[in-house]
Amino acid sequence: MKIIQQTSETLVLQEKLLGIWFLGLGTAATGFFIVMSFESPVDLFGGVCIAIAALVATLSPTETCGFDKTTGLITMRRQHWFSQRVQQQKLSEITDVRVEPYTVMGTQFFRVSLVFSSGQTLAVTRSASTDKAAKQTLAQQIQNFLDLETAEPDTAVAIR
Repeated sequence: MKIIQQTSETLVLQEKLLGIWFLGLGTAATGFFIVMSFESPVDLFGGVCIAIAALVATLSPTETCGFDKTTGLITMRRQHWFSQRVQQQKLSEITDVRVEPYTVMGTQFFRVSLVFSSGQTLAVTRSASTDKAAKQTLAQQIQNFLDLETAEPDTAVAIR
């Protein structure tokens, strides 16, 4: 997620899943090449590639997370071409911002999550990244904006 707007009262983060868009573009280009180069029935595979690329482009979401101190709300918006889902929570209920690791097929991924006073956690974005430093920087920026105390990292070791 990238910060697209930051003032003393608002912080807006947004993520467009460009990797999915590029994958769709490559699939569409491959399909177009197959349609133009081959005859039936092979060109049907090209048509299927183009249809898959259109579906991927249609379904890849744009996620926006807005922190607004004037209203006291955090607004999570996830929108596709045909639908939009909005979720709101109170800023005052956020107690911590964490970088949560999880492993998929031996690869460690990270995502930023908000922790609420009820114990509930809410991922700032559904997509994850292997770039731990970028996620830690984003979590720190959110903590600074919300004036939350910074928790000591689990891996910190005091050397004397």
